[in-house]
Amino acid sequence: MLEQAPPQRGIARGSRSAKRQFVLVVQQFAEWIGRPQSAFWGSRVALGRLSTDDRMEPVWRLFADRPDAVFDFIQETLTALELSHLPRYFRETVEIERGHVAKIRAATQALQKAWAAAMSDTLLLAYANRTTAPDIQPCLAEIEAFLSDAETGLDKLHAGLSRKHSTASRIRFSCEIGDRIERRFGAPHYEEVAALTRTVFDVEDVSAETVRSATRRGRKSLRDGD
Repeated sequence: MLEQAPPQRGIARGSRSAKRQFVLVVQQFAEWIGRPQSAFWGSRVALGRLSTDDRMEPVWRLFADRPDAVFDFIQETLTALELSHLPRYFRETVEIERGHVAKIRAATQALQKAWAAAMSDTLLLAYANRTTAPDIQPCLAEIEAFLSDAETGLDKLHAGLSRKHSTASRIRFSCEIGDRIERRFGAPHYEEVAALTRTVFDVEDVSAETVRSATRRGRKSLRDGD
């Protein structure tokens, strides 16, 4: 079972900077997030950048008057990051299942060859002349039909998870965290979301306009039921 988030404590107030608050909260998460059973174990590298990378400056300023919200925001950031990678995990699962289908098909083909060889044996043929030898071909045909259906389903699932470009995770992340920031502050903050996305994914090709366009496309897809 995945562990709960660490208890919130030591929230700095008053004149302490938002960056200092990020440092304190990241320290609270650091030990917990490094455990393999943690839900955010895969995000431990990105966690450190939230309080040390200068690209976070716009985000630190945004939270200068909301130090009490930093803890929840970091947890939301880690959640959005993990969710942004889910399609990749699903694609890996599909590949594993494809491997299982291939192994089953190989086993049934080997069984079919072994059965054919056995039935050609003279002693078995003599036995077959006196009795009715079992016919496994219908069973093998059913297995093959099942495997073909499984392959078709896996191919469709994989095609649905595939994206034309390598920035899909960043787009999903920026849309998710952008919505959370907008709900918290009552207005979109595309520049801050872009800064956070650049920091978390350690890239430079994410701008406020990129985030704005992705957010609009994402909301349109939801309205259209895509």
